[in-house]
Amino acid sequence: MSDLIEKIEYALDLFIKGYPREAAQAGQTILSRARGTAHAARVFRYVAEFYHACGQYQQARELATEAGSLSRALRQPDEILASTLVLFACDLYEGQLSVVYQKSQQLLEMNPEQLLSTAFMAQIKITVGDLEPAIALLERANSLLDEQASQATQPAVDLFRSSTYTSLAKAYLLFQKPEEALAILERSLDLELPTQVPSILATAMTALASGQLGREEQAHQTMQIALERAQPISKDLYGHTLAFSGFLSLELDNLSEAIDSLTQSTALLTHQFERQESYFFLGNALHRSNRAAEAETAYRNATLPCTESLFGRNALRALRKMVGLRLV
Repeated sequence: MSDLIEKIEYALDLFIKGYPREAAQAGQTILSRARGTAHAARVFRYVAEFYHACGQYQQARELATEAGSLSRALRQPDEILASTLVLFACDLYEGQLSVVYQKSQQLLEMNPEQLLSTAFMAQIKITVGDLEPAIALLERANSLLDEQASQATQPAVDLFRSSTYTSLAKAYLLFQKPEEALAILERSLDLELPTQVPSILATAMTALASGQLGREEQAHQTMQIALERAQPISKDLYGHTLAFSGFLSLELDNLSEAIDSLTQSTALLTHQFERQESYFFLGNALHRSNRAAEAETAYRNATLPCTESLFGRNALRALRKMVGLRLV
């Protein structure tokens, strides 16, 4: 049993450090051994999360479904919820945003004090651009985390808190409220975490916030630090950091740099769903550079896998302005 726990902890450590493929490979080898133990549901759910992060939604769905069955058999309500949210994430990333929104809202209404449901619903609201309610939910999630912190280990608490801080900062940046974003990001960077990934993303977002405040030199220097730290870890992390670099360049009206960074970002990001924002802003940069045909292609890519998201809707509006009555 101790060997099993060590192996899943090893896989989980790989995952949080930015290596989901290696984590999935390591986790896959212990699934059969985990079955029949008290840890079975959690192991299956962890590996489902690893596969989801790799963009392998079918494998993630199958394992999350199995985790749900195991958690019900073992009467583990926390794992029932966690496996359900993995299934919601699979649906979301395959483009079923409206369905996931409705199901997540119903889940939260059943238990408004549930931390995971609160944080998940906040992410959904950011995705659709409902920013004020998202911020309120994230602040509520942090309050719930404070109340429940004694029930979890400190690294787990701080990892979850860093995730809520990143989401809060993202909402404020979308709101064009860089000072509020910086205040949250400073708190995030103060956390002592067992992984560089959150601090790299927080550094990139700090650069973007500095750019929104007109601190161009500081923004460039900070973004360069984030890019140098992200590149050795994974393509996906580097892709996210390049996306923030592209958003910064567009903010500062450096169109050629924005096009270069955002084009690279779309090629590196694992999830089509997470490429929507980069494609939308790439379309903006190309349109402003009088490259209409390329801008149209970028906007069309930003409508995939759905148009209900904030950037899917924005891309659809941009296409309608560009192509008029032609099919969009």
